Amino acid sequence: MNFILARILAIKSLCTLRNFVPGLILGIKAMVLLAIALVIQTSFYIGIIEKTPFGFAFSNMNVVFFMYLGIIFIFAGKQIIQAHIILLNKLDLLFRKIIDKYSTKYWKKNRKDPPFLSKISNNPKIFRILEKIPPRKRRALAVSMVIVYVVIQVGRFGIFDAIQYGISILGQKVPEEFQIAF
Repeated sequence: MNFILARILAIKSLCTLRNFVPGLILGIKAMVLLAIALVIQTSFYIGIIEKTPFGFAFSNMNVVFFMYLGIIFIFAGKQIIQAHIILLNKLDLLFRKIIDKYSTKYWKKNRKDPPFLSKISNNPKIFRILEKIPPRKRRALAVSMVIVYVVIQVGRFGIFDAIQYGISILGQKVPEEFQIAF
């Protein structure tokens, strides 16, 4: 239990980094997709060795999905989230360099600021309402938005749609566990 708590605290230590929330959201999406891919692979192995106790143990694919998601989150969650944060920081730096290069070229040619930058600076702030919220409530709002996103990503039945679609693409017969009845 101490190992799991230490891994969760290691992920929590990333909160101070810039672009943490978008990196966390993209990291959660990547972990869910990886868990879906692992469930598809497990279903292929179960189809091959269906009569063994191993196959009967994994007959409920929903449990397998959450097991894989937990394992991925504990063992590789920090690295996946950190990779997405680094990617977003590099993208931000690249975008800033492009804008700086464009504005310096425009300044050298016309001796005034580019109209693109003046339009950006004159637009009203989109998230002005968030500035009026006290910091404690703003943090609670951000945490609740991330929690709702996680629940939507993990709890939706699009998981089984993706599994059924992935199996049917490969020309395999879809097992009964993945047949969705509405």
